[in-house]
Amino acid sequence: MFPAWVARRPASQRLIYNSILSAVVIVFHQAFEGLGLGSRLAFLKLPAHLNWVPFAGALLYSICTPVGIAAGLGARSSISMSSTAANIASGVLDSISAGILVRPFDLPLFLPRCSSDAHFGPLCKQIYTALVELIAHEVRLAHR
Repeated sequence: MFPAWVARRPASQRLIYNSILSAVVIVFHQAFEGLGLGSRLAFLKLPAHLNWVPFAGALLYSICTPVGIAAGLGARSSISMSSTAANIASGVLDSISAGILVRPFDLPLFLPRCSSDAHFGPLCKQIYTALVELIAHEVRLAHR
């Protein structure tokens, strides 16, 4: 929703406001994403013959991100987001991105305790059951 002072403006000015706001949001998001990725790459312990990998990862990120943003901005004007194909494409891409984001965070929460601590033996069965239920729920939601 637009603030009241923007909503009273003509459509062309609202489009400019929306474009500027989107650019600011994307720049801040990508800056913090890059800082997070950079800190991970900086502390990556690799053998000497793979010292080039953090630099390649940073270069790949710095190239792919602007290309993806440009593709999205280009496609925005040529696709009707109310069409069935656009909804399907958006849903598929959102689910892939959610799966990529969820998986690295839920497994490390559960699994280290089970593999390293005998005290948590009975609890591990509950943890694995919870993981199976979580995955089943994600699959069920994906097929709606």
